[in-house]
Amino acid sequence: MSSDLETTLDHLYGLPLADFTSARDELIKKLRDSGQKEAAAEMRGLRKPNLAAWAINQLARHCHSDLQLLLEARDMIRQAENAEEVRGLSEKRRQLVARLLEQGREILTEAGHAASPSHLELMRRTLEAGASREERQMLLKGRLTRDLEPSGFEDALPLGIELPEETEAVREEKLRRIKRLKSAADAAEQEADRLEQQAAQAQAVADRATQQAAEARRRARSARQEARGAQGIDTSRKRA
Repeated sequence: MSSDLETTLDHLYGLPLADFTSARDELIKKLRDSGQKEAAAEMRGLRKPNLAAWAINQLARHCHSDLQLLLEARDMIRQAENAEEVRGLSEKRRQLVARLLEQGREILTEAGHAASPSHLELMRRTLEAGASREERQMLLKGRLTRDLEPSGFEDALPLGIELPEETEAVREEKLRRIKRLKSAADAAEQEADRLEQQAAQAQAVADRATQQAAEARRRARSARQEARGAQGIDTSRKRA
């Protein structure tokens, strides 16, 4: 991918959420018109981020250093040599997540979005992801399209150090809560897609109406010209 296209993508994912689709479609048109059909096809596959992913993308732009520190803390926990070191690093990690979530709340509010508990929970889980190289790149570049699932925190612990086990009831409640949040997020995203589709259909109807109005005006001008011409002929005949 060219550096110009990379810059364009950075700009695209940094836009207000409501502007993403129109900006992406405009980018596709420009690429297609300039003969870059493969790049246009690739851009066509870009999905609009959900709200939690969009907020994390903005954190990557405005709080990049804290996000980098968060990922580094995960690596440091993995390399820790004793439980005390793990506890200290885990507390640092918790504070970074809390600070980033507070910034994320402000970003959502300032952009006119609701910083609901469900959205903040999805953001928290995304911030606790980043185990794979691909996830790290998406987090740091700020190009997420969906929230991420964190890998088990135990995966980040050094060998020989374990956390207290959760009770079965706690685990079941966590799973139920995650399921509810996912269902709510999916429903909201489907509703957003439906409204976007309605807006696109309404725009298409408006465009057709504009074209029809222009055609009607053209016919009106033509009819007036013919009327003036016919009036001139009648006048000359009367004089004759």
